[in-house]
Parts: sequence; structure tokens; C-alpha cells
Amino acid sequence: MVRPLIDGDILLYEIGFSSEKTELIAGERVVVPASWDFCKDLFDKKIELICDEVGAKEPPLLFFTNTKKINKQLNKKRKLEGEPPKEFVDNFRFEVAKEKKYKANRAATKPFHFNNIFLYALSDYKTIVDETGLEADDAMCIQQYTGVKSGAFDTIICSRDKDVRQCPGWHYSWECGKQASIGPIMVDELGFLEQKDNKDKTIWGVGNKFFYYQLLTGDSVDNVGGVKGRGPVFAYNLLKDATSVRQTYELVAEVYVKTWGDDWKKKFREQADLLWMVRELDEKGEKIKWRPPTVMKDPLITEC
Repeated sequence: MVRPLIDGDILLYEIGFSSEKTELIAGERVVVPASWDFCKDLFDKKIELICDEVGAKEPPLLFFTNTKKINKQLNKKRKLEGEPPKEFVDNFRFEVAKEKKYKANRAATKPFHFNNIFLYALSDYKTIVDETGLEADDAMCIQQYTGVKSGAFDTIICSRDKDVRQCPGWHYSWECGKQASIGPIMVDELGFLEQKDNKDKTIWGVGNKFFYYQLLTGDSVDNVGGVKGRGPVFAYNLLKDATSVRQTYELVAEVYVKTWGDDWKKKFREQADLLWMVRELDEKGEKIKWRPPTVMKDPLITEC
């Protein structure tokens, strides 16, 4: 029995912007939104397509990252249901980021039907909005990893976001524009790195190898710096043949030591907490962030 865990954050923008067009009016380019019926139908068909592609046997779960506006809508719903409001808790990574502001490169523009799509999903689909400071990516990984730990591979994360593919289990990415579909594929803890095109040096990866790869290259989408001067080719060549998670950690830690000396642990911890997808909560419901893999080999490389 496979249940799709769908990245609703991406659909808010993808479906929203797909329901708009620009027209030349009085000599100016103006954004003209399609009707809500058109947008709603597009949304439903996308969900149906994803479910068909992954062979879904259970209704999908749609995941959204909480925002102040979404929190306001959720509190309106709670008020109607006679429940007390909840205070908004922002993404924990904004507090973690010291070197560079997290997600500072993101455009603020939202499509016209952004809120309409969310409210429709909230009323007509099973939705999960984490309200403890986690992103939708984290919540999907927690849902999937809980099953993986027990030996149940009965969910599949469906997203076009590359970051979630570090989480073990099934993954699927639907086609969009020039981006081809991926999967369904099974990701294990170690994962792999693959050079897609020798000409433009495009690197594609999953699992821990991709996580440690990003600790070197950074992530321009989320404004995470990585290690200056250590780009995709260097990271790929360093990690592609690693045979264990511990080895990938040691290889990357050595680069951090050489780059930052005594400050390497502090730098490593910040980057790791920004890039690591939270996949577990402790007994108190607190986030379990990245932890160094065990089995020490070099006394220089110690716990961060």
C-alpha cells in the first residue's frame, strides 16, 4: 500500500503561476489570472497525475510550510471549530543561519490564486501543516522515515525539491517544463552522486552523499554558503566513491578543518543544520537535527 506525500508548497506556486498569463494592455504587460474553476481543475488533475504515476493505493497527504498568512487562515478555521488560536512559530532555520540570511534569494511574488489553492486543499484534501517551525520538507521526511525505520516502505515523497531526496525511502518528481520526471526511485542511507552531463558538469544525487555534497557546494536556492571555492566538480570527485556515510562525513570534515581551522565545528554545525532534513523527533517532540555518524577514525574529527 503506497501513500503519496505531496509537496504542497511547490504546487501553490506551480499551479498558481500556471493559471496566469501576461497580456499587453494599454502598452503595459499585465498579469491576468485565469478563473478559479480553471485553477482548481488544474490542481485536481495534477494531484491525480501524481497519484497515477506512483501507483497510489491510499489517498495523498499534502504538506505545506506554515507562514504568518497560513497561520492566520488556520486560526480562522480553529475559531469556527471552537478551538483556541495558535501562535505562529517561524522556520527554525532562520535562527540557525548566522553567516548568510536563510532563503534571502527567494522572490516575494506570489501568484494570484496562492491563498485560494491553499484554502481549497485545506477543505478538500488531507493536509499537514507543521506548526512547530519545521518546513513541509521536514514534515514529509519525518512521515516517511518513521515507516522506513520500522521496515515499512509504504509512502513515497512526491516533490520537485532536490533537498528531500536525502531522506531514505521512495521518491518521485513530476515533469515540469524542461525538468523531466524522476522515479519512482528507492533511496538508501548512503545514496549516490551522478554526473548527468559531461559538458555542463551537472551533478545529481540522493541520500547522505547528496547532503554532504551540499555541505561543500552550498545551496544557492536557500542561500546556504557551503565552502568557498569548493564547487560541484570538486565535491563530486571527493565523494562519488565513498562507501559509507561515515566516510563521506570524514572527507567533508577534513575540508572544513583545512578551511576554517579551529572554527570548523561551528561552521560545520551551522551548514549541517540548514541543509539537513529533519526526519525524527525525540520523546518530547523536539527536532532531532544532524548528528555525526559514529565510528571515529581520526582523532582530529570529533563531534560537532
